[in-house]
Amino acid sequence: MPQLGRLQRCRCGSGKRTKRCCGTSTCPVPAELAKAELAALGNSLAPSLSRFADPELHQLLDQVPELVDLDPSMAWCLPRLLPEEIETLRVAIDDVDLEAVKEALPAAVSALDDPIGRARLAHAVLGLRDTRRIGPDLAAAGVVDLASGSPQLVTASIVEAVRVDVGATARTTGLLLSR
Repeated sequence: MPQLGRLQRCRCGSGKRTKRCCGTSTCPVPAELAKAELAALGNSLAPSLSRFADPELHQLLDQVPELVDLDPSMAWCLPRLLPEEIETLRVAIDDVDLEAVKEALPAAVSALDDPIGRARLAHAVLGLRDTRRIGPDLAAAGVVDLASGSPQLVTASIVEAVRVDVGATARTTGLLLSR
């Protein structure tokens, strides 16, 4: 691919010249943008949690995985072609084998966890807050959990998505879209 000149318009679509924008012939990849957005969201919401004492903050963080039960948007978006790790988790959930689920979870989370999925999940949490389905403190705890790299909400979200995929859970909306 030919190099962009410094005076040409940047490929990122900002409308700025390359020398005033990205400065290179390549723009940030979506994962980098999602990671930066998630960090900014976490940094903006973290101060609202500073008023909590440690026990109260731990109680709030313990509620974060339960957010996946509130709305279908909280389920992780599974790829069309499931990686082997997710297929293993899928079989374990379908067989209702708790030990196999516990064993398969770390690999499954590792296979799917990425900044784009975390950013999408953070926006889903903020959507619950904006529609007043959860309070601002719980929303802040959920976003900070995601921004910190904690696997807590991501794990719950992936498990919920796989449970829906195998039909082990019913959706209250009555509408389930397949991958």
